[in-house]
Amino acid sequence: IDFSDSTNGALLLEPQSTNLALQSNQFNESEWSKTNTSVSANETGVGGSTNAWLLSKSSSDGLIRQFITTTGANTFSVYVKKGSLSWVRLFIASSTESSSVYVNLDNGLTGTSSGSPTVKVVPMDNGWYRCIITKDTTNINNFRIYPADADNDTSGTSGNIYIQYAQVEAGSYATSYIPTSGSTTTRLADVCNNSGSAQDFNSEEGVLYAEIAALANDGTFRFISLKNNTTVDIIRIGYITTSNRIEIQNYKSGVLFNSFNYEVQDVKTNSKIAFKWKDNDFQLYINGLNVLSNTSVTAWGSGVFQSLQFDQHNGGNAFYGNTRDLRIYNTALTDQELIALTTI
Repeated sequence: IDFSDSTNGALLLEPQSTNLALQSNQFNESEWSKTNTSVSANETGVGGSTNAWLLSKSSSDGLIRQFITTTGANTFSVYVKKGSLSWVRLFIASSTESSSVYVNLDNGLTGTSSGSPTVKVVPMDNGWYRCIITKDTTNINNFRIYPADADNDTSGTSGNIYIQYAQVEAGSYATSYIPTSGSTTTRLADVCNNSGSAQDFNSEEGVLYAEIAALANDGTFRFISLKNNTTVDIIRIGYITTSNRIEIQNYKSGVLFNSFNYEVQDVKTNSKIAFKWKDNDFQLYINGLNVLSNTSVTAWGSGVFQSLQFDQHNGGNAFYGNTRDLRIYNTALTDQELIALTTI
């Protein structure tokens, strides 16, 4: 359950990912090369853990880094908290270009950046931040952490910050932490399927409601579906390859009869989606707006829908993202109820 964007939490489903950083939380090991820095263990970390590290520098431009050979879009993340210093610099180096960002550990705001990286800072508990930098480039060769004295300044000769849980992974966003110890580690994709049976769903009328947010606007299909397990009868909602688009599709006996996509400002921001089906009354509401109405199609027959799935009808295009709420209503709601349900 992910609480990073909501006090109520959300079901977090993630794709497969591999942490390329060796010794992800053993910064004293030889995999981490230190230049004018030292580390000490057993500091209080995220969530009250006791395995964080104090990273201290003894000269200007002190840093700790790991040499990792990779290419393409890669995301470097580390949990950081201020010590005697209130800034950190994250740096991705390659043989052709470099990218970096300074983060203010007093407030989580970013300072100077170079090399056009994508940056995200996630507030955690007790003053910790997960600092994330993504760069798409060729021939990446190392990932660095600098205790910084101020924005765009690593010139000081002393001071410290706290660090914990480093991760390097292919892709345009950070997934949840994957511990490593001497070798890369892969976390398999999350799977959440086959909920319910024909007795739980009314295929003649009802509402499928989802309050969801994508992990990234990454140009992939990601669907939640209510479906029949033997024939292509389906209600499918989710994100598509077109940037920042939510899509609804309906199939009856393999024939597509509703297909509509709606542009939102950012799929990574929470959206409330409600789709109503009933004979000659199909309605789609997104964030309080009626964006689709079809009054000329009959609904499915009795006992058609058999399961709720976090993928599409053939098992592909799994949904990866945050799901704050997911409901099935076995009676069709009124337009006023759908507006109230989906208004942000």
